[in-house]
Formats: sequence, structure tokens, C-alpha cells
Amino acid sequence: MKNRKEQVETLFKEKYTLTVIEASQFYGIGKNKLYEICDRYGKGKPSGVNKYQPFVLKVGKKVLIKKDNFETFLDSRCYL
Repeated sequence: MKNRKEQVETLFKEKYTLTVIEASQFYGIGKNKLYEICDRYGKGKPSGVNKYQPFVLKVGKKVLIKKDNFETFLDSRCYL
């Protein structure tokens, strides 16, 4: 039987998008820093060495993070 942490990780891994609060818990990045990252880099960088796809999806005022695209962004960064 899985413990609570394993159940939450499995749930997060199966989702296409995460809310900022979920992403904060999953990646260990503070929610204020995530909002800053989404605002600054969320639209993507289509060319160059560190290219990545847009990872922000806005539904009204709600900010959702496309998990796979965000992980590609994180892989391209040395620091945040």
C-alpha cells in the first residue's frame, strides 16, 4: 500500500497541468518564485541554444503550468 506522499506524487505525475500551489509542492519552489518565473519566462523561447516551449496556460486569472514543458524549461536553466 502506498503512503500519502507516494499517492500525491503519482497524482501529480499523471496530470497534464499543475496549479502554482501544486507545482510549488511538487518541485520544491516557492509559489511567489513560480509566479515570477511564469510571468518572466512562461511564453517560451522558440529559438537559440536554450529554447523551450511555452509552459503557462491561463484560464481567466488562474495560472496553470504545463508540466512537461516546465520541466524542459528547468532543464535548460542553471539557476532561477
